[in-house]
Amino acid sequence: MSCYKQCYPNGIVLPLNGAFGALVEGVNRHQLADAAFRDQAYDLWMAYNGLLIVRGPDLAFLTPESLLHWGETFGTVDWKMESGRDFCRVGNLPIMRIGNTVDHRATSNAILSNEPLIKTADEVRYNPATRTPVWHTDGTFKRHPPIGSVFHCRQAPSAGGATLFADMCSAFTMLDDSVKEELSGLEAVCSLAHHDKKINLSSPTYPTLTPTQRADNPPMRVPLILTHPITGKAALYGLNS
Repeated sequence: MSCYKQCYPNGIVLPLNGAFGALVEGVNRHQLADAAFRDQAYDLWMAYNGLLIVRGPDLAFLTPESLLHWGETFGTVDWKMESGRDFCRVGNLPIMRIGNTVDHRATSNAILSNEPLIKTADEVRYNPATRTPVWHTDGTFKRHPPIGSVFHCRQAPSAGGATLFADMCSAFTMLDDSVKEELSGLEAVCSLAHHDKKINLSSPTYPTLTPTQRADNPPMRVPLILTHPITGKAALYGLNS
C-alpha cells in the first residue's frame, strides 16, 4: 500500500489485481481539479495498465462540467457522440447516461441493458449459447478509437452494480508463443450496429441504428494485437463478444 502523504493525507492507493488497476480512496471533488493530483492520477493510470478508480464521499455530486474536465487528465475528449445516443446525452456535453433513469415526462433518458447478474467466477467466461456476458472494448467501431473511457457513478444500486474490467496486456503476455504468432496480423470486424442489435435482443429498449445511422457507422477492421503507442506493450484488441 502506498499513499499520497505528500499532497493529500487522505488519498490512499490500493492495488486491485497485481499490476492491473489501482483504487484511490478518500478523494474529494476539489482534488480532481488540482494539477498535481491530476499528474499523479495519470501516472497511476499508466503504471497500472489503464485502470484507475477514484473514490470519495462527495464525488457523486460531481458536475458534468467537472467530469469533462477530469476526463481531460488522460487525453483530449472526443466530442462526437455515437449516432442514436442523443436521447441519453447530458446537456450538450459528450457524456452519456447509463442506467434506468427517466426525464420529467417519464421517458427514458439513459442507455439501459437488462443483462443477467454474474454470480460466480464461471459466469465471467463468455457463453456462446446465451451471448453473455457482453465483453467489449469501447469505440472499436470508430476510425480513431479512444484511448480510454471515463465512468462516473452518480447512484449505485443496492446490489448488482459491479463493473468488470479485463487486463488485455496480461492476457496477451500469458498466451503461448505459437498462439501469439498465430494471432499476429489477424484482424477483427467491429460493428456498432451488430453490438447494439445483440444487446437489443435481451433488452428491447436498447436503441438500434437506423439505416442512416448504420451508414454513418460502418464496420471497421481492427487488429487482434495492438501495441500501446506510449508504453509499447502489446494487448489483445477488437475481441468484442
